[in-house]
Amino acid sequence: VLLCLIGANQAAAYDFSAACPSGQTLYYSFASDSEVKAVAPSDGDWASYTKPTGHLVIPATVAYGGTTYSVTSIGMRAFANCSGLTRITLSEGLLNIDAMAFFNCTQLDTISLPTTLKRIAVSVFDGSAYYTNASHWTASSTLIIDSWLIKQSSYTEGGITVPEGVKGLANSAFFYCKQLSYVDLPKSLLYVGEGCFMGCNSIDTLRTRATTPPAAYDDSFASFTSVLAVPYGKAAAYQAANYWKNFTHIAEDPQQADDSVDNPILPPLPPLPPIPPVVGIDEADAHGGWTLTCMDGAICVDGAEGLAVQVYNAVGKLLYSTVSAASSMRFELPGAGIYVVRVGESVRKVVCRR
Repeated sequence: VLLCLIGANQAAAYDFSAACPSGQTLYYSFASDSEVKAVAPSDGDWASYTKPTGHLVIPATVAYGGTTYSVTSIGMRAFANCSGLTRITLSEGLLNIDAMAFFNCTQLDTISLPTTLKRIAVSVFDGSAYYTNASHWTASSTLIIDSWLIKQSSYTEGGITVPEGVKGLANSAFFYCKQLSYVDLPKSLLYVGEGCFMGCNSIDTLRTRATTPPAAYDDSFASFTSVLAVPYGKAAAYQAANYWKNFTHIAEDPQQADDSVDNPILPPLPPLPPIPPVVGIDEADAHGGWTLTCMDGAICVDGAEGLAVQVYNAVGKLLYSTVSAASSMRFELPGAGIYVVRVGESVRKVVCRR
């Protein structure tokens, strides 16, 4: 009997159990002196334990042994294959959901996430009724639950704009989206998950409209060599932020001026072009014979004799305005960043890195 009891104790993956507000028995392991994690009772599996069904409410707190603990996490595979679940409500105070927590919950079609969440791991809802329901995916093949972007289809081509209101990107949300050329992240974004952009080797521009760099991980951006376009005046903040500072090219974008800045001068500009390894852009063919180059802290315009030339900074402030009377014009810049040059009727945006 003693050996059987020892074996049963070793098989259990929890420290205690308790009834939750919706009536089901849940299992918990200690995460700290004041926090617990909801877990599967038998090492990532429910085995012969009674699986929760129907509407499940994960509580904010649970009492055990005279102490009240905060429920801050849901463990890996905690409710995987609980096919009888139809709805889950995750209470405020929950911070983290581990991988495959609700994997293959084939009837789970209603999900409520708390505002306190800071991390959603990979494949948390894969195989659920919510995940497999095509109506929950946007026209751009994006799955969003409440304020979290859970998954972007790996077949997405071109660019994607993450809608305002999204505050978190789940782990591996853009995993191997090899055909994406640019991504526009919203001002509301607070969290970028682990491995979020792994394998996205074709992205040449990643825009972030968040004025405070979102929390990220060392592998959130994999080996990005793209331009990171940030709001005007925020380059220094991103250059100092963990993991964001690993971007080789961080530039302020005139399309992302602060809302309080009036910018009537310039019309909306197209997405940033790919930036070549050598700083400077040769535009002879596109602009009737004149060329534009950025080098040594200055913009040089050649071959624009007789044409009006204007140079604007990232928020549309006019820095220079002249009629080119020489074959070569040089305009000293106040610093690195994105500038807009108008020669005659042609407009060109250029990134000057030093």
